[in-house]
Amino acid sequence: MHFAVDAYSLKEFDGTALYEYPHKDVGESEWGSYNFMHSRREVACFLQSAANYWLKEYHFDGLRMDVVSRQE
Repeated sequence: MHFAVDAYSLKEFDGTALYEYPHKDVGESEWGSYNFMHSRREVACFLQSAANYWLKEYHFDGLRMDVVSRQE
């Protein structure tokens, strides 16, 4: 799972690599976005909270997460 790196993203949210990996070789995806560091409790809580919000607020039946690979 990864997120955008624009001014509205979570990249260096508190000035440090809070949600992403601190090393670019692992933290940056092949698309130029940043990978979530799933092993951090804060990241897991954030992702679960966001999913729960969408399910509760908008009454979705489920969430879908796709994995896409870019081949050159």
